[in-house]
Amino acid sequence: MSNNGTETFEIQYQECEGYLHAFIKGKKDSVAAALVYWQCVIDECKRRGFSALLVEEAFPNQLSTLDIFTVTSAIPGMGSIGLKIAFVDRKAEHSELNLFGESVAVNRGVFGRVFPTLEEAAAWLGS
Repeated sequence: MSNNGTETFEIQYQECEGYLHAFIKGKKDSVAAALVYWQCVIDECKRRGFSALLVEEAFPNQLSTLDIFTVTSAIPGMGSIGLKIAFVDRKAEHSELNLFGESVAVNRGVFGRVFPTLEEAAAWLGS
């Protein structure tokens, strides 16, 4: 369990064949929390020697367009360059803004994609 001072979230890690799976959940997502947990999962992926990362999120709320822009713009500066990152949100209704976040991150040098399912994300990471 991590706490950035205002929001609490939990990260669970699972080492898979060729990638690290990070499952992040909490009661409420926020920019402050997202900046902390993205840095945590990127650092953990590198610490464990993986070059591929599957990030799975489960938050009941969705960040605003501006908030997603802020978070995804920051990811390249967190040491993510050189990592292959797949992202899955358990809330399908968040997909449109998640795809926007993918575009922002990719345009800033991140090698990443958003997927609707864990199976599709894992298959892409293995390709």
